[in-house]
Amino acid sequence: MNISRNIRLFLQLFLILHVLCLPHLYAREQDDTVYDVVFNKLTSVESKKLEALKYISKKKPVQLIPRIAQAILKADDIEERDIYVKALKIYHKNNTILYWIDILSETGSFPFKIEVIKYLGTLGDRRIVLPVARQLESRFSAVRHEAGMVLRRNGDDRIYPFILRMSGSRNPVKRIYALEAMQILYDMRFYTVITELVEDPVKSVRIYALKCIEKNQLKKAMYLVKKAGLNDSDREVRIAAIRVIGTLKDHGASFVLTRSLTDRDRDIRLAAARSLYRIRLGGTAFALSSQLLVEEDREIKYILLETMLKINRTGNVAALKKILSKEENFRLRILTAHVLGKITNERNLDLLLKFKNDTDYRVRAEIAGSLGSYRSVKSQKGLFKLIHGDKIRYVRSAALFSLLGINDRSSIVPLFDQFSTEKDFIFREQLRQILRTMIKRRV
Repeated sequence: MNISRNIRLFLQLFLILHVLCLPHLYAREQDDTVYDVVFNKLTSVESKKLEALKYISKKKPVQLIPRIAQAILKADDIEERDIYVKALKIYHKNNTILYWIDILSETGSFPFKIEVIKYLGTLGDRRIVLPVARQLESRFSAVRHEAGMVLRRNGDDRIYPFILRMSGSRNPVKRIYALEAMQILYDMRFYTVITELVEDPVKSVRIYALKCIEKNQLKKAMYLVKKAGLNDSDREVRIAAIRVIGTLKDHGASFVLTRSLTDRDRDIRLAAARSLYRIRLGGTAFALSSQLLVEEDREIKYILLETMLKINRTGNVAALKKILSKEENFRLRILTAHVLGKITNERNLDLLLKFKNDTDYRVRAEIAGSLGSYRSVKSQKGLFKLIHGDKIRYVRSAALFSLLGINDRSSIVPLFDQFSTEKDFIFREQLRQILRTMIKRRV
């Protein structure tokens, strides 16, 4: 009898609770149905996507956040993923930042990692620092670079021990990644680490340490750079060190460059020549000309001549004489003639006059132009010889305009005599115009 009464009481209580809870259960089912519809619309036609985004923007249902985050990671194509990304960005960062951090960690797409890192960088939240710092170890250089740029704007002291741990890794790749990070996130506390890595047993690490010194202009570390430039056992490290000397324009390291300029390795000589061009020290003229006497590489010859031009010194003129007399490449002979015209002295004038009858008309024309830089009787005589004796109008015109530049009155009568007998109609007209100009200057 008592058992029957208890059963009846239990059934009555169950019915009462069921009636009370039914509306809430129904409402929850209704909400879940709505969220399903909204979520499904995100992958529907464009108009449905806009409806879903509008609903999320208005209601901001937090129940959808985990589903959207998972959908981002599972999306099969970029367009599908982009609509989920757009939906997740609607929510306030406090509701989504941990999901974004998970997405950053789990996605296998490195372009998307970069996109997520950029977005996290806009949130101004310290919670992103360590998750983004972990991307400094990514195998994708673009990801590492973007992580470094974001940390430069949003980072804090927690980055310091993280990078130190990387720099002390037994894995040389991690040490290189640490140096890449230090290039972007340099702090004076990293100085000792960088200088230690300049002497790392792995050559690639040494090269990246030199790049770090170059990028952050650590001139106080130049003693190590000089040492590497002269004595490192690996040619690539020496080349990297020589380049740093040129970039930082360390005048005190010019002896490293002049010694490297005579190295048997062509690439080391090329790097030294380029750095000497950047530093532009007058005291290196003799070293430049001495190497020019023996150098066989055309590119290096060009740089040596350009450097002489910049420092306004030719050093040993025998080097320029050798080029004008023996160099097969006419462009190098043209550049040499140009140098002799810019760096004016008696020796250089004599050299121009000696080779004014070069076999290539373009070289002769450049020599004629350079002779115009010398306002002397000797240079004018040379120019008149070109006007009288050369068969190419281009050369004769160059000599004529050099005489106009010198503008010596003693040239007027000889030019008039040339005008009187000139048979080339075009050159005769040039002579007439030059004579009128020179006469008008004296009226």
